Amino acid sequence: MYRRLMFRTAYRSPFIILFTFLAIVNVIGIILYLLVPGKFYIASLPFPIIVLAFIPYSSYTAAHKTFYSIPRRREKTVYEFTNDIIKITSKSFRAELEWNAIQKIEELNNWILFYHNKSLTNFIPKDAFGIRLNEFRQLVKSKPSVELSLPE
Repeated sequence: MYRRLMFRTAYRSPFIILFTFLAIVNVIGIILYLLVPGKFYIASLPFPIIVLAFIPYSSYTAAHKTFYSIPRRREKTVYEFTNDIIKITSKSFRAELEWNAIQKIEELNNWILFYHNKSLTNFIPKDAFGIRLNEFRQLVKSKPSVELSLPE
């Protein structure tokens, strides 16, 4: 699940989206050149190979390496949400955050993402909330300092 989330977040980057689009256009140009020789510009073949194969591969392997090289990622982590703070507890880690330390909360299909800033994110599988997911949504909607991206 973690690898899929990291892969999905990588492909939300405008840079990655642009290069993927250009690679697809490049592949279409190569196909058209092969079908109608001399009528279309043939683009460089290494570019789409790098973009369409290497970027997904490197995203996957980086996520795999991060997950298995940081033991804390594999520990069971318990989040407790109150009106004032967020308590985070695991075997080797304990923290308390005030709500104003969270810049944005975003809900994806299977995840809730807590952005501290653009590069630091906590993530919780939605199924971990169980039947309390709507209660959590109401709690975060009551926090004016937190930007929300939740379904209505």
